[in-house]
Amino acid sequence: IKTSLKLNPDILYISNMNDLGAIEETLNAAEQGIFILAVMNTFGVISAVEQIIEQFSEQKQELIRSKLIASLKSIISQSKLNRKDEGLTTAYELFVVTPTIAGILREAKGSAVKNQVKNQLLSNKVEGNISFNDSLISLVLNNAITPQKALSVTYDFQDLSQKLRANNITMEE
Repeated sequence: IKTSLKLNPDILYISNMNDLGAIEETLNAAEQGIFILAVMNTFGVISAVEQIIEQFSEQKQELIRSKLIASLKSIISQSKLNRKDEGLTTAYELFVVTPTIAGILREAKGSAVKNQVKNQLLSNKVEGNISFNDSLISLVLNNAITPQKALSVTYDFQDLSQKLRANNITMEE
C-alpha cells in the first residue's frame, strides 16, 4: 500500500485488508481522498465494520471510528451461491453511510453498534441500504435459489423466516 501511494493514485485496490497494518494504511489513504476498493474476509457489512474497529486497541478505537466516519461511503458484502438450475448467483448486502449511521459509529460501543447499524440497514432501503436477507428474498422470488438455501446461508434466520412468510413463500417451493 505504501509503495502504491508513492505513485499518487486516484483509485487503490486492496486485495486483502484483514490485518492492522493494512487497515491503518488503507484508512490513511482514504483520508488523502483516494478512492479505495478493499476486500475483507467477513460475513456481512456489520462484521466488516466490527473487524476494522476491533483490530485496534480500545484507546485507538475512537480515532478509528472518526476516520471511518470521515472516509467510509459504503460497504458491499457478497456471497456466491449455487443456483437452483446450474451456475452461480450472488446474494449481497449494501450499506450506505448516512448521517444517522455516522452518528451511530461515532457514539455507540460494542454490541450497540451492531444492533443499531443492523436496524438502520433493515429500515433504510430508501437511502440505498439493502440487507442480505432482502437480497436472498429477491433471489428466491426470481427462482434463482430455494427458500431452504436462503435459510441455510442467512445470518438472521428469524428475520428471513418472517420475510419468507410475508411474501407467501413456503418451504415446499
